[in-house]
Amino acid sequence: MKLLQIYTFYPPYIDHFYASRPELANAPFEIHRQELLKDRCLAIHLFAPYLTDLGYDAQLIIANSYRSQMKWHQQYGTAYVNPEAWIFDVTRQQINAIKPDILYMTDCIKFDSKFIRSLSWKPKLIVGWRAAEIPPETDWSEYDLILSNWTGCWKVAPYLGARAVEYFLPGFPSDLANALSGIECDIDLVFSGQWTYQHRYRNHLLQTVAETLPERNVSLGYFLHIPFPTKLPEAVMQQLQPAVWGIEMYRTLKRGRIALNAAIDMAQGEGPNMRVFEATGSGAFLLTQNYTSLPQFFEPGVEVATFSTETELIEKVLYYLEHPVEMSEMAKRGQQRCLKDHSIQLRVQQLDAILRRHFDRKVKQESVPERTIGDKFPAHYPEEDWLQTLKEVPRYVPITINFFGNDLNLVDSASFISMYQEIFKKEIYKFESESLSPRIIDGGSNIGLTLIYFKHLYPDSHIIAFEPDKQVFSALNKNLEQFGFSSVELVNKGIWNKETVSEFMVEGADIGRLVEGDRIGGNREKRLGEVATVRLRNYLHQPIDLLKLNIVGAETKVLEDCKNLLANVRNVFVEFYSFIDQPRALHTVVKILSDVGFRLNIRSINVTPQLFYERKTALEIDFQLNIFAFRDSSLNLGIFNFTAFPDWLRDEDLIGEELIELISKLNSYPKLGQVGLFLCVPESKVGDANELLTNVLMMLALQDNLGFEEKLNIQLIRQDHLDDWNYLLPSLTAKITLKGEDTLAISQIISINIPHIQLDQIV
Repeated sequence: MKLLQIYTFYPPYIDHFYASRPELANAPFEIHRQELLKDRCLAIHLFAPYLTDLGYDAQLIIANSYRSQMKWHQQYGTAYVNPEAWIFDVTRQQINAIKPDILYMTDCIKFDSKFIRSLSWKPKLIVGWRAAEIPPETDWSEYDLILSNWTGCWKVAPYLGARAVEYFLPGFPSDLANALSGIECDIDLVFSGQWTYQHRYRNHLLQTVAETLPERNVSLGYFLHIPFPTKLPEAVMQQLQPAVWGIEMYRTLKRGRIALNAAIDMAQGEGPNMRVFEATGSGAFLLTQNYTSLPQFFEPGVEVATFSTETELIEKVLYYLEHPVEMSEMAKRGQQRCLKDHSIQLRVQQLDAILRRHFDRKVKQESVPERTIGDKFPAHYPEEDWLQTLKEVPRYVPITINFFGNDLNLVDSASFISMYQEIFKKEIYKFESESLSPRIIDGGSNIGLTLIYFKHLYPDSHIIAFEPDKQVFSALNKNLEQFGFSSVELVNKGIWNKETVSEFMVEGADIGRLVEGDRIGGNREKRLGEVATVRLRNYLHQPIDLLKLNIVGAETKVLEDCKNLLANVRNVFVEFYSFIDQPRALHTVVKILSDVGFRLNIRSINVTPQLFYERKTALEIDFQLNIFAFRDSSLNLGIFNFTAFPDWLRDEDLIGEELIELISKLNSYPKLGQVGLFLCVPESKVGDANELLTNVLMMLALQDNLGFEEKLNIQLIRQDHLDDWNYLLPSLTAKITLKGEDTLAISQIISINIPHIQLDQIV
């Protein structure tokens, strides 16, 4: 299978590269490409050379390298190249000449769908990578798949036309680590990176360090690339070194006793950025901003050091410089972890699996008629073929049946019949999503019937499915292979409020559960095993369309633990279990879900008709409930949704001027559908805010005839209307920072990580 990766390097690096290699002037294209790759610039992203080991006919093109691209055109070009558009003309000729089956665009902003539509050769699968700002005019309608590790991209990509989005991270080349051995440390603290308006927090940290640590005899080296003209603080200027690129950048990281890292502002602490892997893979001691997701990649305090405030940053720099042995051991452990779990050799295997899934799906989709989302299952259910037979099969006897044309492995006939009726006949999990690729967390996936249903409802959905029972998980895994679904991650762990190993009661069907202490009641004859658990809140730092929890008694503590992140979730299903001789917890679950803005519908399961007279129990369970939690709001959401928090106590003229600027800039967004602007207002100022906003809109209409009514939907939301805010937050594109803001309202309402942008960042 042919794969072509198109990459773009930083233009200053390309100029630097060729200025130091005049001998390349007369070299052929192949030598240019070979030398560029040998310099290892952005090596963690360059997958094509490694994919050849997995059977691909893979090539890599550096599209914005003028000298190498012109060499290619001299040798192989077939058409005229416009000097003003050479980057597009040459790249287009290369794609048409190579005819790749898979086109992997690492710069899918410059080469968005407008470029893709200009190709005469249409690759079967078109893939893009993005983990940075996305201009609102971007068109990804020709892209089959966008890869990213940034939740902002996952949220926006479907609305820009991308057919699917998957989580993916670059990886560090293990051979590069060997090339960096033996480099001596000669600077106490180094930083290599950009100084831009997109890194205001990091710039502030660099300035603080430069103003504080040299007085403590700490040597600094700031190797800064400054792409936009700007005046640097004097303290930073004193530590300024020329920007370093390629292999020299990795050597520079290794030269520092401490390599400092902090992310771009839009990441909002989400992380990790690429420098985390570049520094640890190089063998440098990394002191990094404390990201919420960092423990998934490195163990803080063991493999990397972290800081959360500028004061802690200064303290830790001084501490570790006084403890070089501790620092050296941590750097070794960080490098070992990086090369073990985050190498490019491992990532390329993950990329291969992703590409093949989507390639096969694309081929399969093109061979069958198009089906609309939410179509009913066939009117003829296969019940008569096997349902009656299954009722006669003893419980807990594994059996395989034909289910919608595929083999389905069952572990228990009775529980299958019950699940089948609820999932496929009653369709209790049916939900609506604004995206064609909603994100679903399936807690308690059992043998996978819910996956089959969700993938019928939304074929491009992204699902993380948890099932702790090893025997049941084995059947789940086989069933997923049979149906060939993509974008499904199976996790053989239980959902809990911490990462640990817990006792697990193995029931053998659908009521296996985590066991706390000695609570197994009258079921001591049931087998007890051990299962690993995950902490659900670690998976809720991104928008989730449906959270399904069938975790048999663990639901209350799990929801308590992740309450403050439930604003990221649009719909929640909880199968609630009450156990005899245990405190009642239903009120706790109801309060948690209600407090974060959900409306609830509660339905009973298997209720005895005469509850005052007879209450049946089974496996210590005295009753079960299905809890449906959904958000209900009159807000009219757009494709891009922004919020702002004006300080309505300021002078009316100042507020009006800022609103005029804000609305004018948002109105310049392309008409991809409505753009929503939601302004927070306290109850006491609703009347004044309405009057001022009306005057502003009238003034704009009379002055410029902006037509904002067609494109820009502006709504006031009262500060105390928490249901509306909880409905809006998961769909926010960004919060816009104003000169005069209601900081108290912001602290009370913005409870999740969303991008913050300045007015001058709105294109």
